[in-house]
Amino acid sequence: MSDYLDELYSTPLTNAVINECHTRLNTDDTVLWTEAGLLLDNMGFLRPSNTGAAGYPEGEDMMKEDLISNGLVWILSKIVNFISSGDNVHLTDNRTVPGPLGVTQQVLLERWYRLESELDAWYNGVPDTFKPCARIDSSRLTHHRPPAENEDISTLQEIWFSLPMCASTMQHYHMARILLLINKPHETTSRRSTITLRLQSYRSIEAEIAFHSREIVGIGLSRPDGSVRINSLQPLFVSGQCLTDPRERRTTVRLLRSIESDLGWATEYRVQQLLKEWGWNESSIRSPGS
Repeated sequence: MSDYLDELYSTPLTNAVINECHTRLNTDDTVLWTEAGLLLDNMGFLRPSNTGAAGYPEGEDMMKEDLISNGLVWILSKIVNFISSGDNVHLTDNRTVPGPLGVTQQVLLERWYRLESELDAWYNGVPDTFKPCARIDSSRLTHHRPPAENEDISTLQEIWFSLPMCASTMQHYHMARILLLINKPHETTSRRSTITLRLQSYRSIEAEIAFHSREIVGIGLSRPDGSVRINSLQPLFVSGQCLTDPRERRTTVRLLRSIESDLGWATEYRVQQLLKEWGWNESSIRSPGS
């Protein structure tokens, strides 16, 4: 699992994300993952790689960028399995469904918070190479895009990274955040809250999802390497399902279609799925005045 960009789209994770099923790798087998090079602390969290004086992974007790990226693959696999497990209860099964409902819900919520903590620990422990080296207001870069496209990207930034692998990893980090937020279990009914507080919670989650969606698109706008663009298919598709601004939706479609036109990697099936979910047709993709 050393070459992140080459391996990501042939891993069980990608198959599981696309087909909405469990990964084939056992995410609970920590021996498997530590033998692959991941460094874990006593809590089973990934150890930080930014504790050196320079803020970069240095020494044998630090994971390099490829292993840090594979650490995210491990956590994202856990998130996908968590989501998939909620869809695998069949009334015809002979197995006893865990209950009562309130206890089951609390267990799910505890698992969700554990995954959130693991993702937090990963993000807080990454070195500076996983942080953008530049953020550029896209509306200022008008020389290489038609006017209609410039209007569509007016709410977005180009987000640049020094290493292609880190750009791809961060797109998947933001996708992991979106998947986790969307699939947060409801609080148990034993903990009452007002309608106003619940609405505030939902709106906060919606704002977070919009932020992470724009980050994914912003990384795609920075014209990254072909390997990054191919790996961006699923993050762009997830963000496209969350974005509501027509300009940002059109930009997402353009990014997806450019992957197929420039690199030959099939993306049109995802574009058509987005158009169907949005209730759009081809004429909706054209910007006003284009």
